[in-house]
Amino acid sequence: MYRQKIRKKAVTLVEILVATFVLSMFIASIFMVFRSSSKSFSSGSWRIQSQKRLQVFLARLKDLLEKANNAHSIGADGTLGVETLPICINDKVKDTDFEVRGQDLDLLFFAVTESYKEGQPDYGVVNTTGSWLGVALLCRGDKLILKSEGDWDTFAADCTPPADIRPTDLANFPARATLNMKMTLDDIESVSISTPDDITVDKETGHMKIKVTLRRYDGNRKTESKIVEEIGVSLIEKNPEVKTF
Repeated sequence: MYRQKIRKKAVTLVEILVATFVLSMFIASIFMVFRSSSKSFSSGSWRIQSQKRLQVFLARLKDLLEKANNAHSIGADGTLGVETLPICINDKVKDTDFEVRGQDLDLLFFAVTESYKEGQPDYGVVNTTGSWLGVALLCRGDKLILKSEGDWDTFAADCTPPADIRPTDLANFPARATLNMKMTLDDIESVSISTPDDITVDKETGHMKIKVTLRRYDGNRKTESKIVEEIGVSLIEKNPEVKTF
């Protein structure tokens, strides 16, 4: 009776290294696929959320800007007095797409007022006080800020509004506190504000346009993910005075 000899095949060091390399490549490929999918999901989520925030932000700006007006005073005899309150646009963003990210810039100022009506004492009609509200669009780093404030000192606390957007007759145009608000929009890249004109145009185009671009950053590195939104604004004043600063 013969015994069959069983030969055991040894695994060489080279085979171990090859197997380890193949396994490493397999794990690395899985990681790359996962990372790519994660980036795609993150980018898509950023787009959806940022676009909604941008649309809400611009809708609020549009609503306020379409109320921008001069200070009107109605006399007891029906005469109308007007003090011009200009729309003030930063020269860097006027009629051009300017990258504001990383800067500390005041971009836009204007006023929203309610008319002052002089009373008629002979008929027992008292004066009706008007009101004033200042509105500012600001860039602070990577944030775009929209704020409205009736108190001048509070309004000017973190920006430098031109004095001529406020009526000289402060007694008849006191602060309007009911519309005080502040909105912040992240990931700002660039802003463009067109010069208003008095051309008759459709509602969507309006008398002036404001374009805002948001961009997603990975740390300090710019990515390809961006959102661009543009709104048309129809102004109350047909020929508003515009000043640059």
